[in-house]
Amino acid sequence: MKKVINLLIVLLFVVSSFAQQVSMESGKIVSKLSYAFPNGEIIDDIRPTTNYFMNVGYGYIIPNSLWTAFVNVSYKNLGAVASNELLNNYYEWSFDYLGLRAGMNYEFFKPYVMPYVWNGFTVGVKVACAYELPMVVTHNSNNLIYNLKETEPYNKSIFYINGGLSINYYFTKKLAFSISHDYFQALKAHELLYGHLVDNEEIKFTNRTFSLGINYNIKK
Repeated sequence: MKKVINLLIVLLFVVSSFAQQVSMESGKIVSKLSYAFPNGEIIDDIRPTTNYFMNVGYGYIIPNSLWTAFVNVSYKNLGAVASNELLNNYYEWSFDYLGLRAGMNYEFFKPYVMPYVWNGFTVGVKVACAYELPMVVTHNSNNLIYNLKETEPYNKSIFYINGGLSINYYFTKKLAFSISHDYFQALKAHELLYGHLVDNEEIKFTNRTFSLGINYNIKK
């Protein structure tokens, strides 16, 4: 785990040497948890919760185009709740994930070559993939708290595919403010090759984020 985190940090510093843009984004995340047993049975009474997340990253503006390549580090707090009224049981899960996301963003209505003085609205569409590691995992069962960080399947990293839409306003050529909505679908490596297979207990998230962000161009 520590080796992977150190690798993420080194990779981010390497990317920063080529960066033309820095960004910060924060907001709410609605997480839906799916839990499957080895026989394929799924717990169907798990309810989504609303939590928070933050992204910090870099972007590279592709010359003479409306495309920007980006890489960012994220910290997400996810959760889920379930209950059984017949047995008077209550369950709550809380997850903290550290992740790395890379992708491409395309902005409509933005000039190919930005004038020296320019402001206005653009609409952005992004596609990306993300890799996330569990940092903290707890389970509340009838007010008894359990640490599940080292317990399968909670200790597994998660791979996401991500699509999103943003509305951006440029105050100047360098500074922009954004409102974004993103969708994240978790996948397992074997699902990319063979489809859905369940051979042990498995958790999977479907996340939606709603956020505010700031982008600043650090190069002319």
